Amino acid sequence: MKPILFALLIAFFSAKNYAGAMLVHERGFNASNVVINKIGIYSDITDIESATISEYRMLSKEALPPIIIAVGIRAFRYVCKAHSGRKVIALFLGKEEYLSVSQTCISTSTAVFSGADLSLRLRLFKHIFPNVSRLGLIYSENIQLNEEYYQAQAALHGLKFVFSSTPNDRNTILKTINRILVDTNVLFSIIDTHLYQQQTIQDVLKLFFRQRKIMIGPSNNFVKAGALFSIYSDAEEQIKELAGILVKYDQNINQHIPSLYPQRLKVVFNPYLVRSFGVVLPSSEYLENTFGLCSESGCAKALND
Repeated sequence: MKPILFALLIAFFSAKNYAGAMLVHERGFNASNVVINKIGIYSDITDIESATISEYRMLSKEALPPIIIAVGIRAFRYVCKAHSGRKVIALFLGKEEYLSVSQTCISTSTAVFSGADLSLRLRLFKHIFPNVSRLGLIYSENIQLNEEYYQAQAALHGLKFVFSSTPNDRNTILKTINRILVDTNVLFSIIDTHLYQQQTIQDVLKLFFRQRKIMIGPSNNFVKAGALFSIYSDAEEQIKELAGILVKYDQNINQHIPSLYPQRLKVVFNPYLVRSFGVVLPSSEYLENTFGLCSESGCAKALND
């Protein structure tokens, strides 16, 4: 009986050591099983373990699977500096966050970005506000923003950014925003986890409401809190893209897979602010045909799939 039990234990730990992928996340992330199950729906990849950052920290390099899925910027930052020789896939973070960390990552990495491409966001903004020419943009010291690239993209749409980098404490952020709003009535925000903590974003949007200013959000949560509109991808679409990357790695783990945004994006508007500012919105059909965007109710093509 003892030899059989010993053999079973050896098999169990061997299976764990050679699992295909590991999902690494913060302690408060409660959807790891949902993500793993969804990956199984969109692929036949099922050998995925889950670990918090602190649990991952306790593992030796030899105990790690070849693919690490890092959920959020904090997990990605830690995974990037912990062990080399792994394929790291970053999930649920912004492009600017990813680029700021990936430059020093000691493993090969790629990402499925939250939010939407800068050019698409600027195109839609200019369509809605053809007479606006200046956009404020603040970002935390954790982000290495390529201001030259942003300014070049803005120029293609007859726009110009007013930038300001800021420390992450609440009072400094509010002072920075007040200063930048002297030069513009619109703040164009990016996904910046360290800058936009929950209490801070609520205070920022209260300030905008009092001053009759507009924020363009990077996610639907910003719109719920008081931003005018946002282009975003939901978690389902991001996990679907993640599953596709895992399938490609399963076929050839040595291939290079570029980072991407999900193909199917949505746009959401704050109806109260739309009425308050007298904004004339494009129709759902125009959003779909011209920008490739689904409204909250869904695209016609999506609904007919």
